[in-house]
Amino acid sequence: MLSDQYYAMGSAEGITFLASSGDGGGSGYSAGPLGTVGYPATSPFVTAMGGTTTYLTFDGFSFNVTAWSNYGFVPPNVNFGGSSGGISQVEPKPYYQWDLTTPRTYPNGREIPDISANADVYPGIFIVCPGNVTEISGGTSEASPLTAGLLTLVMQYDHSRLGNINPDLYYLSKVDPAVFYPITFGYNIPWTASQGYNLVTGLGQLNVGNLATAMKKIPSSLSVMVNVSNTTVIPGQRITVEANVTLNGTPVTAGQFQVTLEGVNGNLTTVPLSYQNGEWTTSLTIPGNDSGVTYLTVWGTSGGISGYGMTELFSGYFVQFLSPVPYSTSWTGSGITIVANATTPSGSLSPEPTLQVDVYSYNITDNSYTLVNETILNYTPSVDAWVGSLIGDLPAGPLLLQVVNGFGYDAIFNGIGMSSMFILPPTVAEPGTVYPGQDIIVLGSLTPPNNLPSTTSLNLATGSNMTAELWNGSVISSATIPFSPAGEYLGYLKVPNKLSPGLYTVLLFSSYDSYTLNETIPGFYYGQIYVGSEVTAPLNFSSHYVLQGSTLYIYSNVTSQGKVVKYGMFSATVFPNILSDQYSAISTVLEVPLWYNSSIGLWVGNVTLPSTLSLGNLTYLGNSYFAEPFKVLVTGVSAYGGETSTNISHAGEIYVEPITLIKNDPSYSVIQTYDTAFLNDTIHVNGNMANDVFLGNDTIVDSNVVITSSNVTGTLVIENSHVTLVDAQVNRLILVNSSVKLVSSYVESIVETSSLISPILSRLINVYPEYPVIQIGVQPYQNLTGNVSIPITVAGSDVTNVTVELDGSPIATFQGNGTHTVSIDTEKYSDGTHDLTVIVGQSDGLSTSFAAKLVFENQLQSVSQKVNALNSTLPSTQGTAKTGEYLSIVGIVLALVAIVISLIRRR
Repeated sequence: MLSDQYYAMGSAEGITFLASSGDGGGSGYSAGPLGTVGYPATSPFVTAMGGTTTYLTFDGFSFNVTAWSNYGFVPPNVNFGGSSGGISQVEPKPYYQWDLTTPRTYPNGREIPDISANADVYPGIFIVCPGNVTEISGGTSEASPLTAGLLTLVMQYDHSRLGNINPDLYYLSKVDPAVFYPITFGYNIPWTASQGYNLVTGLGQLNVGNLATAMKKIPSSLSVMVNVSNTTVIPGQRITVEANVTLNGTPVTAGQFQVTLEGVNGNLTTVPLSYQNGEWTTSLTIPGNDSGVTYLTVWGTSGGISGYGMTELFSGYFVQFLSPVPYSTSWTGSGITIVANATTPSGSLSPEPTLQVDVYSYNITDNSYTLVNETILNYTPSVDAWVGSLIGDLPAGPLLLQVVNGFGYDAIFNGIGMSSMFILPPTVAEPGTVYPGQDIIVLGSLTPPNNLPSTTSLNLATGSNMTAELWNGSVISSATIPFSPAGEYLGYLKVPNKLSPGLYTVLLFSSYDSYTLNETIPGFYYGQIYVGSEVTAPLNFSSHYVLQGSTLYIYSNVTSQGKVVKYGMFSATVFPNILSDQYSAISTVLEVPLWYNSSIGLWVGNVTLPSTLSLGNLTYLGNSYFAEPFKVLVTGVSAYGGETSTNISHAGEIYVEPITLIKNDPSYSVIQTYDTAFLNDTIHVNGNMANDVFLGNDTIVDSNVVITSSNVTGTLVIENSHVTLVDAQVNRLILVNSSVKLVSSYVESIVETSSLISPILSRLINVYPEYPVIQIGVQPYQNLTGNVSIPITVAGSDVTNVTVELDGSPIATFQGNGTHTVSIDTEKYSDGTHDLTVIVGQSDGLSTSFAAKLVFENQLQSVSQKVNALNSTLPSTQGTAKTGEYLSIVGIVLALVAIVISLIRRR
């Protein structure tokens, strides 16, 4: 009550208080739903923040929101997930929630949450931890600061403070529902999300833009300040209530106003007020059934304008249970001792000689509490407390102990404790979802009742019988859950084929037949899980053959019932084929998150593969499994309860090549110089490199290295280095102030500056600067005789010397570019075809050559001259017969000359 007063005063000053509802779902912080919701979220002057799961697409931004749901089990008093919500046993229902329906058998308590915001750790937020370390976190402790920040934007827009926004939120939910994103899917056990207010997400998630404009349109209301003559009372006591009602500072003297006394037992009484001596006033008697925190709400209208104001008092005696301890496990069959302390709010002992404790059993199948026992506690002076016993075979599971003539509650587990049992889908994610044909995993340990003999407790923990049932109005399937060699109970509950989608309850039963006690000790607990549709996630990759240490891009076309799934939580597990039997364990260590890329309609993610230098993202591998086949399996849930298979037969496969990728290293020195793929690296190494691949743009600088059996598929820049390439296939080399020896290598393109190239049995296709242009001033196979002068023209940018060879022997040398003349005395050579070769050397060590075929005919010319001389000596006066003889001789000679010429040209 005192802290409520502080929150009320802060609200009056314009301060808005937000509190997280919790991360234990609807039952996680108590034995049963009642007792789970806690303070300060239940204060009427605080806005209780529940949790949602927000699904995002980052390109072409869009989002979808559902409730932050449980995995399937009730978190055992820890923050294992799920937006907490429910009914308060302490704080009554405030006036702004009067229109909300109270669930059957529950108290008339404050209902939380009021609104919600993202709480799922996916996507989550970064928080700064001790030691200035950041980590990703979530929970409703994320929802509160997120909403606080958003509300500051509303305050800036409206230029005003907000104070307690709860009355305005519930008013706007009726007149302007666009202020909220309604949450219609999700659960927190036992509550479910639905249109309108629900006990998982409250009114929904705020649309802050609409809220900012809507707040300006809220009509004026009366200001009602309430005072009461006593704030601590007992039933039957008479009190006076006074209220100061104003409108914009002006007293309201006419209208209709009344005061309502509201407790967790309901609307206790309503009494009209009258205007007297400048105040609205009345007196009333505290009803006999009033116990605990009580709200006095003055409300009414004047001139068509309404207003509410409230204060609090405490009625009756406060009862604290000393035994059994809340959330403990006992067995009523062996008798449970109850010890309680009853005092006034100021600490004085209650005068009541006895306390009546009603015991209720909770039943998840209809979400209700049933009275199963009434126990009397008697004041015992020796312990200065009220003592009694609870004995009998009461229902196993959650029990609620409630004091009738005082204000106090206790929640315990009766029988074998089963709150540590986990109910999980094959894909462990929130919401907990399965599809027909899958198995629900049931595993965990049992807690023996604390009032059993130690030997019985030990045997009970491992020797009990356990069963699980899938229930939805009737039992759909059941399974025995045996105790496994791993030291825990482990079993599988089959989801029948063709089961309709929806939220199903899982009932857990256990029993132990004790020969020592001659009785059977039962146990009972529950969980809930959603049965949805199967989601398929076929895979594709950036490449099926990848390098060690490279980044693998994963693509998955996620669909459900033929429709593309755009919202959900999906991830990929990457593992070597040889470890397929360890998939389940690996999936708990590493998951590669995927996100939906709307531009390509696929879910995408990436992972850095392990190498000999780094494990990349797969740190679980230790120091092995680098180059071999790997499997990739995508699992997850869609936003509305679709589930993937976890069978590794659905996995895709990649092959990791035995080459390590080193990427974007600006100063790589000798760590590994073999079986390496370099991508955009700067390398400094002295020694040998072998079996390497150079991708992208790599640079070797200040090095003296021999590179053997390697490929350059990109561009390799060599600066200030001496490099020998042996048996290399090179796409492009750029040389700067370096020397390169090429041995049995192929180079498609080479560019050099102030460098020397020495090719040996190698082929260079394109060279820059380009080879000189060589021209020989004769026609191919031109006949030459005597002394001839042949012009040689050389044109190039890097020419140092020109050598002219005839049949492989140098006959002249020149320097530089230009036209040079070569003189040849053909008579010094035999007649026939000769090779004239011009070899041009460059400063980079490269050379080029050009050859021409020359024909020397000095002997043929001599024969021709002799024939001419013979013709000149023939007698001119001989007869015809003599002339014919001479002509025959000349013909024979000419034929012989023709044969000689032909033979010479064939040489």
